Amino acid sequence: MLITLLSCAPSVVGCSAENPGECLDESGCAGNGPPHDDPKKVVPLCADTGIAHVGLGGAELTAGRFEAVAGGDRGRSKPYSALASEYARVLGKDNNPSLLADGATATTFGLPQARWSLEPQASAVSLYTAYRVAFDGCLQLTGAVANASGSEQGDAKYATVPDAESAKTECQAWARKFWSRAAGPDEVQACVEVAVTSSLQETYNAKTTNTPPRRRWAYACASVLSATGFLAY
Repeated sequence: MLITLLSCAPSVVGCSAENPGECLDESGCAGNGPPHDDPKKVVPLCADTGIAHVGLGGAELTAGRFEAVAGGDRGRSKPYSALASEYARVLGKDNNPSLLADGATATTFGLPQARWSLEPQASAVSLYTAYRVAFDGCLQLTGAVANASGSEQGDAKYATVPDAESAKTECQAWARKFWSRAAGPDEVQACVEVAVTSSLQETYNAKTTNTPPRRRWAYACASVLSATGFLAY
């Protein structure tokens, strides 16, 4: 994040009300706008933030700069190099999406050439690919396909056709694990509908068949995982 390096929060050593070089409480600090997680809270700054630095010719190097709002540049896409460990963290190390393992999606998620730096950009293609990666990992998680260890180790519960109650339980658990927060009622219901209704049948090569239970669970799992927050900062 592009935040002034001299800024500080109450919980760390910084400036105090008595000494503008320390920031131990909010009363003696200037605000720098709301943080990303609480739009009403004011982030304290040291009173001497933005000390002038004069360069060659007597020009002030900080002229024209302004304080950015804390959290104002969040939502940036996370680079490809960080995604593999993120998926392993939530799916388990053996449930490794092949689309990440073989590098097939590297350019989609903005992997730069050697010795170059590239800011990944979200697009319709990257969002669709994120779902494909999620579905790949969820197929392994539910045991619909063999995982990276070469065995189908999905929990036995995924061999049972999902219903409203069992899907609700799993959707809530996935949201907590994949999103690091509890899902709201509408979010849970959207996941349940995928498991119970939307995934009932699959059409491939113009042929429609009933979807096996483990794949139905995988579709629901992917609907949650593809909306995970770790795809961005």
